[in-house]
Amino acid sequence: MGGSPKTTDLLLDLVKEAAATALTPPSTPSTPTSPSSSSSPNPNRPPSPLQLPLVNHYSRYHYKNLNEVYQKHITCINSLNLSVQTVASLTSTISLLCDEISDILKTVQILKWAPAKIAEIVSGFGEIFSAHIFAAVMSCNNSTDNNNNDNVDVIFVDARKVIEVEEVAVLKASKDSQDNDFQKILFPQSQLKLDSLLLEHEHAPKPKRKLLVITGYIASTSSSIPTTLKRDGSDYSATIIARLLSAKSVTIWTDVSGIMSCDPRRVPSAKVLSEVSFNEAMELSYFGAKVLHPKCVQ
Repeated sequence: MGGSPKTTDLLLDLVKEAAATALTPPSTPSTPTSPSSSSSPNPNRPPSPLQLPLVNHYSRYHYKNLNEVYQKHITCINSLNLSVQTVASLTSTISLLCDEISDILKTVQILKWAPAKIAEIVSGFGEIFSAHIFAAVMSCNNSTDNNNNDNVDVIFVDARKVIEVEEVAVLKASKDSQDNDFQKILFPQSQLKLDSLLLEHEHAPKPKRKLLVITGYIASTSSSIPTTLKRDGSDYSATIIARLLSAKSVTIWTDVSGIMSCDPRRVPSAKVLSEVSFNEAMELSYFGAKVLHPKCVQ
């Protein structure tokens, strides 16, 4: 999710906040206004999903950033001109995900300890929020497009249920500064998981073309423990899925114009290279060019 502050930063700050905050009992909710009051809403009229309030328990333990994360995504959802049913469904999904984060933070508060592994797990929720919203938008666009006759099946995919990382590699990465050198993807196991997922979405008698909206950056170990693919892991995720799907090409959208001739922060006259060879791209990424994840070109 774009904008400032970034969702990932808010999530990482949440873990630090929880570790530094004493656990306190939840505050007693205020007594609701009597329905007979002239200022109260009509009790027979259900609230519109487009005006769903923030859930009180998100500030129960004074996690100020969690409320901001929740509101940030609800505001985005409400601005997308989606159907009432879709807004209600997405709002419920965001609420459940925030509940998961709240449970993790409570553990951090009790232990007063925020290991890097916990921060890693929490930071991955941003991808899940965004992918759920994007999948809903694509699904709504598909259902309103008269030209495709609803022949596209938009599928949200949580990469934690597909991309499997070797557990030993994760443990080694946590002890080494060169994290990306040790994230070994278990391709046979990941292939089986993706094939199984696609099989669940087969339609008969008229098969549909599948449009997968997959979370980047996150994965799971062989023991189903959530983890991430480290820096720029979303690019790496794209190439992993491309390999599993035997894709012909991968297009990576980024916030820069392309691969530069050198670091523009050091050389103002740096230019965008119109074309680079595979070996050149591999060398650039290996020696620190952040426009590509090193594993994307191996």
